[in-house]
Amino acid sequence: MPSDKDGMRNPLRLPTSSTAPLLAALLCLAFALGACGSSGDDDASASFPTGYNAAIAKLDRASAELATKDSTRKTHSSRAIARQLDRFAELLAGTSHDLAGLEPPKAATGQFKKLRTALDSSIASARRAARAARQIQPARQRAALRALRDDVLEIARAQDALQRALNTG
Repeated sequence: MPSDKDGMRNPLRLPTSSTAPLLAALLCLAFALGACGSSGDDDASASFPTGYNAAIAKLDRASAELATKDSTRKTHSSRAIARQLDRFAELLAGTSHDLAGLEPPKAATGQFKKLRTALDSSIASARRAARAARQIQPARQRAALRALRDDVLEIARAQDALQRALNTG
């Protein structure tokens, strides 16, 4: 608990474990990725909810499985961390690919584009973190994991905005 002299200036510190930020990002992604419905009437976007839910559910299941499987170990080698990050990047890339084939309702086009952009940023961050782990560069790895955490939060924000657009559109 911060003392009175530090007050609100007491900075939040990231966990020192090299896998804790990744697992936090995975769990955040797993909880943030909810199902999406649509009230749109466009014929081109009629299959959007089904395709969207399938893409997101696959990522959600895989992320949850990865988080629970890897959270049981206490320590990870750099190679194991890199493999974990590579798998996560591939899950994100697969979801992005699945979403690329969908046509969102007109009312949600901008929000859908922001979601895809956030996914692309997350993929790049996960790959940077994996590369840094393979090269055993802890400072670069921490920076990439912070970026990945921020990108995953942006995915959640984009999904919320997409859901709101679909509910009102």
